[in-house]
Amino acid sequence: MKRFYQIYMTKSKSDMMSGAKGATLFLPILALLVVVFFSATQSVQAQYSGGSTAASFLKVGTDARSAGIGGAFTAIADNGSAAHWNPAGLAGRSQAQIMFSHFSWLQDVNIENVAILAPVNDRVTFGGNLTYVNYGTIAGYSSDNVATADLSVYDFAGSVSLGLQMTDNLGFGGTVKIIRQSLGESVSASAVAFDAGALLNVNSVRFGASVNNIGQKMTFLQESDALPASARLGVAVTPFGSSATGAVDVEMPFNGEMVVRSGVEYSFQGTYFLRGGYSFFPSKDERDFGSGAAFGAGIRLNNYQIDYAFSPAENLNAEAIHRFSFSVSFGK
Repeated sequence: MKRFYQIYMTKSKSDMMSGAKGATLFLPILALLVVVFFSATQSVQAQYSGGSTAASFLKVGTDARSAGIGGAFTAIADNGSAAHWNPAGLAGRSQAQIMFSHFSWLQDVNIENVAILAPVNDRVTFGGNLTYVNYGTIAGYSSDNVATADLSVYDFAGSVSLGLQMTDNLGFGGTVKIIRQSLGESVSASAVAFDAGALLNVNSVRFGASVNNIGQKMTFLQESDALPASARLGVAVTPFGSSATGAVDVEMPFNGEMVVRSGVEYSFQGTYFLRGGYSFFPSKDERDFGSGAAFGAGIRLNNYQIDYAFSPAENLNAEAIHRFSFSVSFGK
């Protein structure tokens, strides 16, 4: 018994020292992210107040699991969708994964996503992400209102991410993405953007921070709009091991309104999952409770997982969204 106590205390002390080391590295970086974020947000909002952003599809979460917990995924980010929420979540992954997601966004607009997670070793993981938004075709007309060929309208984003596990408790990540929007063959716009993030594990608590879509403006003909850049801070807690996770995110768009996202995920024997989440917009004087709610479920069978999420009226839109994701993991 005495020997067991000595071993336990030695391990606990080691874990605490490792966590403290990670916190020592992470907290100054987190503070710097917060300072840079609020400074940039104020200046950008002052410059573009009342303006619009391009490539709005970049604001929409693609996979069903994160949607089921209300998008509070910055401090979790432990699957193929990590590249969207926080690329630091790629770091330290032990299994490769490929994930396919599909949902109808507004009316008949379909969004398809493929995410790939590929560990190189215990410290380095690569990620890839492809998002395609299909708006279908619209009737084309010339400048003198003469009917022309129909136009194919779509949005596309492709990205490559890298996650680095710096210590046992601390990870960083970055993403480079190419965004393209097309309105027929003659009218299109492209831009390059970057994401960066950090994750810290301290016992049963994870802290996450990320900045997203920092890059060029999209220019259609003579009109230019900024990308939907934002910063996120999140915390996730697993007080009962892996059976239950609670998470809260604060997201501040550089050109938009702050949103607080929260969610929970319950796991039954690591096989069945139930999820719920809620997004709160503090600046909204009038709100319908259902506009921020989200619900989800999932099932995992060996290396296969299927997830579903339902959002009654996401981001104050009037239409309900049903998301489906299917993922396959490889390796031990």
